[in-house]
Amino acid sequence: MNFLFRADANHGIGSGDVRTLVNFAYKAEERGHVCTFLLRDYWQGRTIVEKHHFESVFLKEDISVENEIEEIKRVAREKKIDGLFLEITERSLLLYEPLKELDTLLCTVVFDNEIFNGLDVVVNWDTEAERIFEKQNYPDTQFFLGPRYVFLDKNFEKAAQRKERNEVRDILLTTGGVDENRLALKFIEWLPTNLSAKVSVVISDVCDYEKELKDLINKRKNEVNIEILQGRNSLFDEMVKTDIAISSAGLTSFELLTLGVPSFMVAVFEHQEKRCEHYHAKGAAICCTLAELNKGVFLENLNALLNSVDVRNKLTRNAQELFQRNNTLLEYLEGKMKT
Repeated sequence: MNFLFRADANHGIGSGDVRTLVNFAYKAEERGHVCTFLLRDYWQGRTIVEKHHFESVFLKEDISVENEIEEIKRVAREKKIDGLFLEITERSLLLYEPLKELDTLLCTVVFDNEIFNGLDVVVNWDTEAERIFEKQNYPDTQFFLGPRYVFLDKNFEKAAQRKERNEVRDILLTTGGVDENRLALKFIEWLPTNLSAKVSVVISDVCDYEKELKDLINKRKNEVNIEILQGRNSLFDEMVKTDIAISSAGLTSFELLTLGVPSFMVAVFEHQEKRCEHYHAKGAAICCTLAELNKGVFLENLNALLNSVDVRNKLTRNAQELFQRNNTLLEYLEGKMKT
């Protein structure tokens, strides 16, 4: 099969859309499929895809919807695309309904219920996904709903169950790719001086305040055992190693909880708030919203992770139970192509 992936990454929407499709593309390539990316030419999105070997086509940042649709059609026909994936965040998916004219499997990843008839596949890996769709209104659409369908790096899907740990020696601080709210600066500033564990701070390849972040880290090195992690395509090894994590509630949250890492997470977008409510209800993570976040909340939740073995081990057990993996989507698409 020939796949075309349409998504973007920029300061306003983060980088998760592109990163998840890159994860899926690697799995597809392993099974002999050819993958191409189509992105608007934001530097964040270009930086991500250029680290990987997939062919990429770039659109103007300010391209109109009408021209974008025509360009998608052109690329799809030119490359004889069998499966088109849309992960559209900045515009309504409903605007892309004319793509039904293409002779291809039409798939979308969404985090709301704005879909149209004519889609072959709808993927929503949020925790509330099963509740928001009236599936009976879309009889020809196959739905893949819930956290077990999130597109993760293959290492996460094959990881062994995490064993319970009695000490906190390593803390991973990772606030997503773009970190448009500059959470990392707040977290580092708020770290207590009596912290005995080592803190590893992830700086992504699309961070636009890198110098300011590094300056603060260097300033705090005399008070906190802190190091920088940079240039990683995957944080799998670091997540396996760490004892606890401080994180945003985007794609990173799925990776951490799949591995059972006891975590404090901050929801920075509205759809992440529902996600965090679910994590909290299931006892899988300690969470707050961006509006609730302050130094006191941060320290209270960090201390809960640091000081209680029982809290950490319970979070690990609940997270791994919540994130049972199910990898049927690619097989389903392959089956559709054979019929």
